[in-house]
Amino acid sequence: MSTKRSRSLNEYKGHKGQATLTHVERNIEKAYPMAWENLTGIQYGCVMNVANLSFHDGKSSAGAEKIDNCVYVDGNMYPIELLNKITFEEYVLENEYNKKYGTTYHGTIVKFEGKEIARYPYAL
Repeated sequence: MSTKRSRSLNEYKGHKGQATLTHVERNIEKAYPMAWENLTGIQYGCVMNVANLSFHDGKSSAGAEKIDNCVYVDGNMYPIELLNKITFEEYVLENEYNKKYGTTYHGTIVKFEGKEIARYPYAL
């Protein structure tokens, strides 16, 4: 490993896994193509910190992220395989009250593996 690379990684405070480093450096390359050539190792590490911080700020404002085969929402992990078993159906409730007063009730039925697990009505 070059001295410049060592200095940049020493300055960089984010996760140093290969996928993360590749992502951070790819984004730097897109925004500042000559960064590696123009900056010192320490300066490049600082730019890596900015790129990593921006990524994490955006991720936290979204409240969710996908890593591997899971979705993380507010610190909770949900396997995508499990989420794919959840389906939604819309319904309209018609009864005499609705017909008399011109009200329509709609709702959403949540199913897990085809079985109803929740019903959320709303009026229009």
